[in-house]
Amino acid sequence: MRVVVLSLFAVGVVTVTLSLQLTGVCADDDSHYYEPNEEVMLWINRIGPYHNPQETYKYFHLPFCKPEGDHHQKHKYAGIGEILQGHELMESGMHMYFAKNQPKTPLCNQVLTQKDAEKFKRAISQHYWYQFFLDDLPIWGMVGEIQATEEEILEMEAHPEREHEVKDSYIYTTKHLSIAYNGDRIIEVNLTSEDPVEAKAGQNIEFSYIVE
Repeated sequence: MRVVVLSLFAVGVVTVTLSLQLTGVCADDDSHYYEPNEEVMLWINRIGPYHNPQETYKYFHLPFCKPEGDHHQKHKYAGIGEILQGHELMESGMHMYFAKNQPKTPLCNQVLTQKDAEKFKRAISQHYWYQFFLDDLPIWGMVGEIQATEEEILEMEAHPEREHEVKDSYIYTTKHLSIAYNGDRIIEVNLTSEDPVEAKAGQNIEFSYIVE
């Protein structure tokens, strides 16, 4: 039994090493120590309905626009445990730097088609959340919010079978990250979703992010 455990550990080390070499992940993203103003990588993971955490998809299962460049072709693979759990991290294209505030910065923009709008509305009605990672710290955020009266929300909560009803829905367009530091390390990160815009055909949406 000990031999098997050691073998799995060895495979895990090889997997991580090869992934770091192939994807070009900087050493500090692995060691968790940073120099001032050094770039910190934000990784996209998965997305899915809040009330069914086993149902997950790749982030771009929803028709989010992508920033220019090949960011989303760059992946970071973790150990065997994370791979078995379905983690597949992609570079977000959101540039941020250690211990440095980032003012509101455009990420990408798009005009929603009818199909895009319907996909977003359906996801928001199902309370879709997404997961990011920063320095191996998980971050969760909601895709958007439902425009409904308090009575309608209480009615939906009382009848889970109505969760899939499509309501007037708004997409959060700004990701506001608050990062806490201790010396040359990141110790905490929080995400606030802001600036909701209605999900409807023809809507011009600009996604952006803030780092503090």
